[in-house]
Amino acid sequence: MHVKHVVAFLLAVPLVAAGQQSAEAPERLRPVMIIAGSAHYPLELADKGVQGQAVFSTEVRVDGTFAPSVLVEPSGSAELDAAAIKVVAGLKANPQKVAKAVLLPVLFYKDSVNNLHLKTCAQFNTDLAYFATNFPAKPADEMNIFNMATAVITTVGGVDMSSIGKLSSAPQKTVDACAKRPKRLFMEEFMKSVGK
Repeated sequence: MHVKHVVAFLLAVPLVAAGQQSAEAPERLRPVMIIAGSAHYPLELADKGVQGQAVFSTEVRVDGTFAPSVLVEPSGSAELDAAAIKVVAGLKANPQKVAKAVLLPVLFYKDSVNNLHLKTCAQFNTDLAYFATNFPAKPADEMNIFNMATAVITTVGGVDMSSIGKLSSAPQKTVDACAKRPKRLFMEEFMKSVGK
C-alpha cells in the first residue's frame, strides 16, 4: 500500500477551532489499514498468522505532518510495530489551524472481504495459534476475522432473524470445526455455525 493511498484515511481529521487547545483526551483517528502483500506488510509475515494493530500517540501539526510518534499499544509483533513506525513517519494529513494531539491506529489486515472465501481452516488455525500466543488473555472471538465474517454474511449473504442469535456462538463452533477439518474452507465452517 502506498502512502498516497493511506492519506485518504487521514483527510477527515476534524479541526480544532482557531486559537483553542484541546484539553480533552486525544482524538482516536480512523485506522490506517495495511493489507498483506504491501511493501509494509510482507506476505511472509501474514503467512505465519502475524497481524494486528499498533496505536501511536502523536500530534498533527499545523502543516499536516505528524510529530514524532510514541507507540502506546503494540501490535504484538516487533516486525509490524517497526513497519507501522515507517508508515506513520510518511503520513501527511490536511493542514490544521492548530496542532492537535491524536491517537493513530495502524491496522495490519491479513484477510479482506475479497479473499475471505478462499481462506482454509488450516490458514485460520495458523492465525489462531499466533493470536493465542500473542494475546493469551483475549478470547478467539476477538480476532478481526470474526467481525469480517459476520459482516460478510449479514450484508452479502443475508441472515434471517432466527440466525442472529447463533452469531455469538459461531466463533467457538468455527474454531472447533476448523481444528477437526483443516482442509475445509473457513467461511463454509463459519456459515454452518450460524445455520447458513
